[in-house]
Amino acid sequence: MTGSIRFFVPLDKIPSATAQQKGVKVIKGKPHFFEKSKVSEAKEIYKLGIAPHTPIKPLNGAVRVDIVIQYPMAKGKSPLAFKMTRPDLDNTAKLILDVMTDLGFWYDDGQIAQLNLTKLYHEESGILIRVDGFDINRTGI
Repeated sequence: MTGSIRFFVPLDKIPSATAQQKGVKVIKGKPHFFEKSKVSEAKEIYKLGIAPHTPIKPLNGAVRVDIVIQYPMAKGKSPLAFKMTRPDLDNTAKLILDVMTDLGFWYDDGQIAQLNLTKLYHEESGILIRVDGFDINRTGI
């Protein structure tokens, strides 16, 4: 292993915008896609919390990422109960991973060889992230 980073980003409210929420304008008969303002705002919220944990230099080789999105407790839910409603977990995680790529956690998001995602209710809302970098010559699990 070449490096391990683990941190928690406390958030009173988890942004509901996801990477899938794109806008489209037709200009001269051609579609042009753009990022909606809610997506830009969500990226900025994530960036502010994640940036202080950015490694000095990007991880090299294969990367494993674990993301646990901890939503505020909902009425009738117990701590650690899975959240099975929107926003979709994969689309929310994509937005977080895009921010981490932009910040320089790794050279390219293609390096992510393993991704573990969890969405649950918790008394402490926010995002728990663990990143493990592996030597480029490592094989197997």
